[in-house]
Amino acid sequence: MAWSVTLEIVDCASPSKLLSGAAVYSPYLTPTTGYADANGQYIIVDPTGLYDFVIVTISKPANEPCKDKKPNPNGDPGYINKNFTVDKVNDGKVQTVCLNKAPMPDCTQTAKPICFIVTATTGSPESVEVNRLRQLRDRVSAASGFGAQLIDMIYGEYAQ
Repeated sequence: MAWSVTLEIVDCASPSKLLSGAAVYSPYLTPTTGYADANGQYIIVDPTGLYDFVIVTISKPANEPCKDKKPNPNGDPGYINKNFTVDKVNDGKVQTVCLNKAPMPDCTQTAKPICFIVTATTGSPESVEVNRLRQLRDRVSAASGFGAQLIDMIYGEYAQ
């Protein structure tokens, strides 16, 4: 039997602050990615009733927190991704999920490309896995001109 749960996505520090536009992702949902509405809400639906629960990843990415190597007063560092289990026992109910604000980046540092997939799966751009991949990238890039060219080609493909 079909079931649905409404997620209400808020800021953990200010629960009255609704996070419109937060992304909700799960490979088990159709569509796999959706976005919270202006009220910070997103409805999870299992029209087939096949699942007893669905794990979703909720994210709200950064929006230009730095500009010209300075903090951007109109920017936003975004929120730390969170995995959340939506259970069919809550059919017809509203579940509130809060996201923690991401730390403001050091705007004086040269921006390094972010690996969105690894960051999304580990929940943090500072996770052990992301840092290991950065170290590998830096070692390969510094090893030779070919290594640097290879990394640039990978980023070019990734960006597409």
